[in-house]
Amino acid sequence: MRVFNDQRTRNGDGFDLDCCTRVMASNCDIDSGDDCIAIRANRMQLKDQSRESRGIVISNCILKTCCNAFRIGVGDGIIRDVTVSNIVIRETRTGICIVSKYAEHYPGVAIDNVLFDNIVMDCVRPFNLASNIRGTTDESTQAPIGRITFSNIRGRATRSSLLTGNPDCRLGDIDFRNIDLIYSGGGDIVRDGHYAEFGPHRAAPAGFYLENVHHVTLEDIRLAWLDADSRFEYGVIGKNTCDIRIRNSEFHKPNQGAFA
Repeated sequence: MRVFNDQRTRNGDGFDLDCCTRVMASNCDIDSGDDCIAIRANRMQLKDQSRESRGIVISNCILKTCCNAFRIGVGDGIIRDVTVSNIVIRETRTGICIVSKYAEHYPGVAIDNVLFDNIVMDCVRPFNLASNIRGTTDESTQAPIGRITFSNIRGRATRSSLLTGNPDCRLGDIDFRNIDLIYSGGGDIVRDGHYAEFGPHRAAPAGFYLENVHHVTLEDIRLAWLDADSRFEYGVIGKNTCDIRIRNSEFHKPNQGAFA
């Protein structure tokens, strides 16, 4: 399948899977003005409120957008048992966005057992995982995100990856394995900011920024900085975290060290 939407198109997604089960999508070439592929669980308007998004396989796609190549979230239901593999992401703002609470009138989506594997990306931000689209807030978010794995990913980026939970609903059981990222740019970095995709500060001084998360594994991670702003200081910054495991990883250039 080929989808070409003008980059200026509002809400011009490639395609959305909403409360769908047993779906296989492959060999797609998508150039869109919004999310290329969105997996949602917006069951509020359905007669059958038990519907979930589950059993979804996406593979062999080329994606380009000024928004998210993948968005997982939106709604009030459940998304689980998803695999994504063999993907090329090019000229894109955010490679992979997994957010439970997307808007105030949604209670949030529970997201469980998702695998991304064998991906090449050229984007501004590689990963954005959040309980709330606005980052860490006092607003309650009860739908958890857990058992998420990213493996065999290579790419270029200019902003930090964000993993931000809420104090009452941390992100947990997140694994990154065999990840190679080269960072450049960094001119919009803010130290000690409130970081979120739609927050006041969007770029942290590290390759990965973790807040209100637990049970996160970073294994065989290689970060390098190419012509990057000196405000990149760390490989990883953690705030209010528990059980962060870093193994066999290299952070080549940060001014201060590997972990803060």
